[in-house]
Amino acid sequence: MEFNEEQRRAIEFKDGNCCVIACAGSGKTAVLVNRIENLINRYNVEPSSILTISFDNNSKGVIKNRLSNMLGHQIANLVKVNTFHGFGYGIIKDQMDKKLLTFRQKKEIITNLCLFNKVFHNTADINYGEIYSFISKKKNNLEEPDLANVDESILENSRYILDILNREYESTSKSINDYNLSNLNKIYSLYENKKTSSGLIDFDDMLTLACDTLNKNKEYCEMIKKRYKYILVDEMQDVNKAQFFLLNKIQSNNLFVVGDPFQNIYGFRNSSNKYLEEIANSKDTEVIHLYKNYRSTPNIVNTANSLMADTPYAKSKLYKESVSCRQEFEDVKYMSFYDNEKEAESIAFYINHRISEEKNLNYSDIAILARTNYQLQQYESMFYKYNIPYSKHNNKNYYEPSFFEINEISIILNYLRQLNSNNIKYKSIDNKILNKLKKRKFERINAHINFIRKELNLDNLFKEGELKDVNELIE
Repeated sequence: MEFNEEQRRAIEFKDGNCCVIACAGSGKTAVLVNRIENLINRYNVEPSSILTISFDNNSKGVIKNRLSNMLGHQIANLVKVNTFHGFGYGIIKDQMDKKLLTFRQKKEIITNLCLFNKVFHNTADINYGEIYSFISKKKNNLEEPDLANVDESILENSRYILDILNREYESTSKSINDYNLSNLNKIYSLYENKKTSSGLIDFDDMLTLACDTLNKNKEYCEMIKKRYKYILVDEMQDVNKAQFFLLNKIQSNNLFVVGDPFQNIYGFRNSSNKYLEEIANSKDTEVIHLYKNYRSTPNIVNTANSLMADTPYAKSKLYKESVSCRQEFEDVKYMSFYDNEKEAESIAFYINHRISEEKNLNYSDIAILARTNYQLQQYESMFYKYNIPYSKHNNKNYYEPSFFEINEISIILNYLRQLNSNNIKYKSIDNKILNKLKKRKFERINAHINFIRKELNLDNLFKEGELKDVNELIE
């Protein structure tokens, strides 16, 4: 693989602190793994003294696989590659005996605490998602429970992300506006005390307890520092306060971070560009810009540059405009729609029109990208309705069955069709099918309710009030 000048500078960087500002499609992962290979094969750095921190298990797997292909399994396995949470959990296991909470245990603890301490009078009043979000943001900001003082930004950020969730599916429990700050902190305090007394930890504790351990146990902290002489961090723009604290505790001025401030998408978990910028602005840090985009065409890159031109980071001295290294293609088209259903239907019409007009264009040449899986469910409904063949893939590129391919859904739809056509073969649906449906997430079924109502004419089929929701079939 050939590298450009900026990529080679990053790959050949050896000692000291380095901040790589990498735009989308600039080959940052290739730079990261080739720098590790260069440290080992060119500079004779001991593989076990290299720590690479990625943001999630998917990117961790990509890095490990590439290292294995380059170095061989035996040497690659000596390089420590982990997520922030995974690395933090390793520190906790070294120092204490704690068990990880399951999601069900967490919900039971909060339910019992809320009811027993009369914070709420019944489970219908408890909005678990909002409470989890508040607690998580406090912990990722390294804030202990405090009944007197509450950081308003924590509450505002909780409101922001949960407003998005509430727009995507209706919630029957109370809104965060119904909770006062004192109650939120009381729940947080009770929850932490219960966890501690039971010898349990949750996902966020992997960071907070690791930070606490490194802060209090100086000898152990020094041992970690001596063990990992070279530390590399991917997706630095997504780091939050707890992760940055952890990083500062273990690094010894041989820190190599890669990030793109424009790709910061975890603000609801307290991540901030300020930590990437703090490293980049340090006087002993070398800054390298990977600004050449090898993935997208000039039309896409130029449009993105225009959209980002008025953002705060574009005014920063660290900012450098991206440049496409590909040939021109179609212009970027922008369309807005009244709602998700209209959007999906219009795109379905657009796809069928393109297929009918262009002889060399196939359905397999077209891809739909969405921010959440929930948004894709409207597309599934419309593609099913307009006979557009499609396959669904997750973030690991594994095939996922479509909503309508799920056996239980198929049986329910067939049953409803029979009712609609007055050709009833079955008087009821097998309880095994209903039990399986109960275990599935209701949101995914809810996403298709409007389509199912219209397609099968349910509003005319049932008397008013007799079937208010398709979910009543499985309740």
